[in-house]
Amino acid sequence: MEDIEQIDEEAVTLGDEPVFRWRLERLEQAGYDQCSALELAGRFDIDLHFALDLRKQGCPSDTAARILN
Repeated sequence: MEDIEQIDEEAVTLGDEPVFRWRLERLEQAGYDQCSALELAGRFDIDLHFALDLRKQGCPSDTAARILN
């Protein structure tokens, strides 16, 4: 996983992107921690619905983030 400073820099760059903000909000609502949500929101190669389904099915957020990475 990238370190938090690099993720924060990417989030600032992507922060004005409506799709990024929407994805970030959905991931945080699903229970992903802030660091994982920031990273996953910026990764458009990751299926958001799959990420949300993992949490909905009871997968712990740290395990789900590892599966997605």
